[in-house]
Amino acid sequence: MTWIATVRPADDERVRQARDAQHTLYPPEYDAPVLPHDDEIAGIVAAHSLIPDALHHAFATFGALMSPDLPLTRRQHEMIATIVSVTNGTSYCSVSHAEFLRRVTLDNTLVEAIRRDYRTAPIDDG
Repeated sequence: MTWIATVRPADDERVRQARDAQHTLYPPEYDAPVLPHDDEIAGIVAAHSLIPDALHHAFATFGALMSPDLPLTRRQHEMIATIVSVTNGTSYCSVSHAEFLRRVTLDNTLVEAIRRDYRTAPIDDG
């Protein structure tokens, strides 16, 4: 939830197109929303809805960073994103990336260990 007025994709074609365009760059784990943090559009994304070009470019950058063409695996990407989010204390990102890591690895034990303390989590090269 944001504290500013936002524009729903259903109410503005430019916002819908920007969101759809950047979303095509995301890995498949991102298709299903992470509840209860995502509603129709997550607050972090909704905050950019007043400037659709900014919405597209800001989140397309994230999509490019998650590209399968990069040398990191999906597991490694999400472990890094989860650890950084937990370390930074960002609730939305911590919950979201932990869920995406769970979807990639199907390993609840690993995810919970990383959320508690990545320094003692059973992280291997896999």
